[in-house]
Amino acid sequence: MACQSVNPSTESNDAQPVQSSPTVKKEKEEKSFATQIIEAAREGRMIFVDFPIGTPVQKVLKEWGTPEGGDPSLLIYEKSKFCGFYSRDTQQITAIRSVHPQLKKLSLQQIQQELGNPEKKGSEFGDNYILYKLGNYQISFYYTGDRVNAIYL
Repeated sequence: MACQSVNPSTESNDAQPVQSSPTVKKEKEEKSFATQIIEAAREGRMIFVDFPIGTPVQKVLKEWGTPEGGDPSLLIYEKSKFCGFYSRDTQQITAIRSVHPQLKKLSLQQIQQELGNPEKKGSEFGDNYILYKLGNYQISFYYTGDRVNAIYL
């Protein structure tokens, strides 16, 4: 399967072992997960998706097969929780949306601790979002309550 698995590191760099409560361990795992998402986004990649922005549509079709839905400029792969938007002119992926269930591990507080105040806050299609500029890309974290439920890059 083309989805990458994520195994956030919970190892400490301290020389002496430290006992952590389950809450502290969970926060470390989530922060590590947030960092992985942010680092990938800076490179035009989405965690859990093998295809960065700029990937030719034919490569996606060759590796993942026929999409399970979409329209002439959208590829939907429900099993992978991935939507790829592409330009009909260039036939390359121009945006990626992920609704992977592991995204619910992230809280808005963690994202804001990593990235600071967002460039923009808004609401779209019934979901709230916060948007950040990361190098040549923008990433939007869609959320319900204080938990992320989708990412758009």
